[in-house]
Amino acid sequence: FSVSITLCFYFTVTPVYCIVIHILRNQFIISQKYIDIQKANQNMSEALYEKCFSMAHSELSKVSNINITVSEPEAVKGSLFYSGYITYLVTTSPLEYKVRRKYSDFLWLHNFLQKFYSFSVLPPVPKKKTIDKHDEKAIQKNIRLLQNFLNNIFMNPLVSKHTVLHAFLSIESGQDWSTKKKEYERSISTSHEHIITTN
Repeated sequence: FSVSITLCFYFTVTPVYCIVIHILRNQFIISQKYIDIQKANQNMSEALYEKCFSMAHSELSKVSNINITVSEPEAVKGSLFYSGYITYLVTTSPLEYKVRRKYSDFLWLHNFLQKFYSFSVLPPVPKKKTIDKHDEKAIQKNIRLLQNFLNNIFMNPLVSKHTVLHAFLSIESGQDWSTKKKEYERSISTSHEHIITTN
């Protein structure tokens, strides 16, 4: 009778014990993978830091008291293939860079920096909305917010070192600026692929 109880207990408890062990083992594997992912992301962040500082030797990094003004809005007429938009003159003192940028360029810059410095809180850009070219009040508000966005970036000692800012503020040709944006986008894609591959 005692042998029967022992066997019954064995065959009842053993499967439960095995299930518990299996669950704990899976939990350990998942936790280990999470730790590996965190380490990979940390290593990638350190690599991005180094890359950023290695790129920081631009004219902007050598000048203090950078001041950026956004002014002289100009309406660009749309066509059959694209809608009209407003461009703004962006002037950087004391280097006297002068370029024209549209709202989507400011938004692109914000999104790029947010991806590159995902751990940083960046100043906001105004929300995208349709602005009537005759609405002077709305245009001036947009100008003020875009100008604050750029100047506040330079208050961050790390983010302000990235050469994407130098490109944004100094490349005059619209075509050259579009090409440069694609180069920076590829650099971000490569970084993300590296993280995925490592994991």
